[in-house]
Amino acid sequence: GACLIIAVTWWLGHIPSILEIGGGAGDIAWWFPGAIALRVLMTWLYNNTGRSLAAVVLFHTLLNVGRSVCYPTIGSHYDPVYQATGYGIAFVMSAFVVMVWGPKSLTRGAGHG
Repeated sequence: GACLIIAVTWWLGHIPSILEIGGGAGDIAWWFPGAIALRVLMTWLYNNTGRSLAAVVLFHTLLNVGRSVCYPTIGSHYDPVYQATGYGIAFVMSAFVVMVWGPKSLTRGAGHG
């Protein structure tokens, strides 16, 4: 539940930047399931690294650096396929995490057993 609440807030907060880089309604739509998938991964990472905020910050930093390097958005061109591909990968990874480690790995008591 918390992943969804955080994802919605994160998604809404990023709508202006999506529009700024030339994204449209389709891009905004792709960001929503992507935001959920990334929040699942971040929650799992936080819960299973001894509640390390540093691990989550590093993960988010790597996402931003990777996006800057792999998705030529600023000063070049924007292609929605880049965004859809990245979020598709995040969705597959989050589904893998839940299937392999189980949904309880996303709860408060995870990583403490």
